[in-house]
Amino acid sequence: MTLKDAIEKDRFYIENISYSDKDLKKMSVDDLETLKMKITRKIKGLSLAMENNPTNNPYTKDLVNRQKRARYFNENVLVYVNLLIKSQRSQKKTVIDYFFEHARNILPTALFDQILDEAQKSAKDGI
Repeated sequence: MTLKDAIEKDRFYIENISYSDKDLKKMSVDDLETLKMKITRKIKGLSLAMENNPTNNPYTKDLVNRQKRARYFNENVLVYVNLLIKSQRSQKKTVIDYFFEHARNILPTALFDQILDEAQKSAKDGI
């Protein structure tokens, strides 16, 4: 998925800051989480604004339509940011993950399973 897929645009703007796909993919999980909070706050603000504007007046009806469109864009970008966060988290392997892979490849299966069982029992016992 890309921004183009999400909102049919190459850039996303929030709080006078522009983001491209390249910018978003470079961001750390913490930065993406911060952006996610900003987007969520904007969606909530747009929803509240739409509730407070009566749609029987032609001016406010047009305003509400623009707010609906902005909320739609922000919701789609939020989905995209969530996918990026999930992707980055799943790509980061820890030292333990590498250790398990190497141990599983090097040790005989029975020995690996025995060590893993003993480690799990020790963890449950708090040893």
